[in-house]
Amino acid sequence: MSLALRLRPPLLRPPLHLSSQNLNAHQYTLHLLLKSAYSTSTTTPPTPAPKSTPKPNRDHTPRPLDRPLGLPHPPEPLPQSPTKNTGFRSLSQIRADLSDPGRHLAKREYLTKELAKPYFRDFSRLSIADKGKSFVAPQRLIKSEHALWLPNLNGKTLVAAGKDTTNVLRGRVSLVAVFSGTWAERQVALWGLDEVTGIVREEGGEVGRVDVNVEENTLRYWIVMMFRGSLRRRIEESQWGRYFIVKEGLNDETRDAMGYHNSKVGYVYLLDEECRIRWAGSGPPIAGEREALIRGVKKLVADSKRRLEGIKAGGKEGERVNMGKTQEDRKKNVSHH
Repeated sequence: MSLALRLRPPLLRPPLHLSSQNLNAHQYTLHLLLKSAYSTSTTTPPTPAPKSTPKPNRDHTPRPLDRPLGLPHPPEPLPQSPTKNTGFRSLSQIRADLSDPGRHLAKREYLTKELAKPYFRDFSRLSIADKGKSFVAPQRLIKSEHALWLPNLNGKTLVAAGKDTTNVLRGRVSLVAVFSGTWAERQVALWGLDEVTGIVREEGGEVGRVDVNVEENTLRYWIVMMFRGSLRRRIEESQWGRYFIVKEGLNDETRDAMGYHNSKVGYVYLLDEECRIRWAGSGPPIAGEREALIRGVKKLVADSKRRLEGIKAGGKEGERVNMGKTQEDRKKNVSHH
């Protein structure tokens, strides 16, 4: 053999001629090697099936209210502006807000939370049997030493803008209805708050009523503001200043404190003279709830009357004592002269 053939690379050599049996054996061996190399049945665990999103339990039964509702500090109305409050911001206020980085960060955090909030969350919380009832109202009043305060809400009434609920509620026993939308307002109407106030009035007591229409959606808010005339025709004139249209002020923390868990449901709160929540109801009333509300209103009104009579009696006794001392002093002065 020549030297050139011995130095020829193996790849340039002519292919070997294999028989059909050898070729089939090589193909079968190659098939086993590929199967062992790419098979995942023994080395990689099977991929778990995606978990289905649990459907909301719309057949749950609301539990009785077992905690006081409200904020741990008394409400404070907003400071009064020296100029007339028209409900609109001035150009200087808008310029100051645009140049405030802290306000931009707070607005960004608020929008992030709002975007992360499911749109149909409140609808999914509506139970079929109880129509979204968040809790069962208590049969007794919450004791005054354990009761918490209703937060101050600022909004427009049917007669003025920039009003605070605290200024209207403080100093008298009040029923507060909080709702958003027609369906929730109809639930509040089932409690018969006007009838309750009428019963107390016939017995010589007095209880006020305040309606808080929460409209956080800008479009719906302006629609309600446009049709305030129809609300005035539907509501007595004495209640125009006690019907609030609120757009802001109910964040998640305030909602949880109030027990206002579902904006599609109506809520009723019974407050004492210091704006403390002594009783609360949600959704449409069930058996025994409306009777508990009437008993609670009567008791708070009776306690308020006794407290007022005690204050008046104490004032008269003080006046008599002071007058007696004055007469004795006068007699002494006359005897000395």
